[in-house]
Amino acid sequence: MFPTRCLFLLVTMLCSAGASSQLSPGFNAAEFKELLSVSSRQFDSLLANEKTPEPAQYKIEYRAPVTGLDNRWELWLRNDARQAVISIRGTINSQASWLANVYAAMQPATGSIRLNDSSSFDYQLASNPGRRFIRVG
Repeated sequence: MFPTRCLFLLVTMLCSAGASSQLSPGFNAAEFKELLSVSSRQFDSLLANEKTPEPAQYKIEYRAPVTGLDNRWELWLRNDARQAVISIRGTINSQASWLANVYAAMQPATGSIRLNDSSSFDYQLASNPGRRFIRVG
């Protein structure tokens, strides 16, 4: 399956990039501009006439189909295949997409997400199990 191949490729690249990573701390304006170009490709549903230039250093490897509440993601690979970017589309101009924003704020502070038949992920976002928002600061 194509998505499984992409996920395998991403994990392999992340594991092998540990010793030879080209990422450096701090803000890099050129990198930021390139990633804005990657991100702007997701705005096709809002800005049909967007004039942002195509990314020079990244090529799209996979675009997921629209699912659920109009969600979609893309996998971009840098030309030298040493870095990958996962671009996630945010809210678009549809009722279902805006309802997802409301639903996200209503998630309980603690819970469990079943990943498959044999594993689940327990989470705790706040010390009070009834709390619905994460306190910042």
